[in-house]
Amino acid sequence: MADWPDPAQPGFVVFFHDARADAAVLPEERVHYPLPRIEQAMREVLTAPDNFFGITDQAGTVLQFAVNEDATIHIDLPDPARKGSLVKDADLEECLALVRQAGPLLAELQVVGMVFETWG
Repeated sequence: MADWPDPAQPGFVVFFHDARADAAVLPEERVHYPLPRIEQAMREVLTAPDNFFGITDQAGTVLQFAVNEDATIHIDLPDPARKGSLVKDADLEECLALVRQAGPLLAELQVVGMVFETWG
């Protein structure tokens, strides 16, 4: 397993869109949040349909979350090499637990119940 770039403040680059406030952070802005701030932001953003929140690790792997119409959250772990994503619907607490358990490399995540879906 790789080490965190800054062991004193483990975290990820974040991107999100909150449709209610028309607030967004774009992936290319390369905004880094430590894990506690990520959890706080997820609690704020992942509460309304059409909102999404994503994190990117130091290797460029992305883990993203989008709020469904029924308030569940769609988890998406893209796998460009296979032209698809590992996906699952969950509640906010499961999403937060997933981020808490994530190490510095998101590709190493083992998420029970995720299934592979091809793009297109």
